[in-house]
Amino acid sequence: MAKRKTLEAYVADLENTDPQIKIKALKKLGEIGAAASHAVPRIILLLNDGSWKVRAWAARSLGYIGPLAEAAVPYLIRALDDKMATVRSDAALALGFILVSKQAQQYQSYRGL
Repeated sequence: MAKRKTLEAYVADLENTDPQIKIKALKKLGEIGAAASHAVPRIILLLNDGSWKVRAWAARSLGYIGPLAEAAVPYLIRALDDKMATVRSDAALALGFILVSKQAQQYQSYRGL
């Protein structure tokens, strides 16, 4: 039986030099979603990674984390100028996920839902 990685192990994998390991960690952290919000500062750093695939997955992961990744908004806005179209697209989608989810939460709070 394979041993399951912990959340902290995936966060630690973000520091790995192998882009494939970083991407696997970013995918998993995105799947975990809001519970991985403490990794947002480290994920933000990967928006400047040398691999465009890592940058794209960093943006996606931030979007999947949702409104708890609000600190990433200025960095995602900068990523809209990335030289790779996939990174730009993923950054735009992430901004949508983060900001729309935040507005929905505020609306539900206002309506007492």
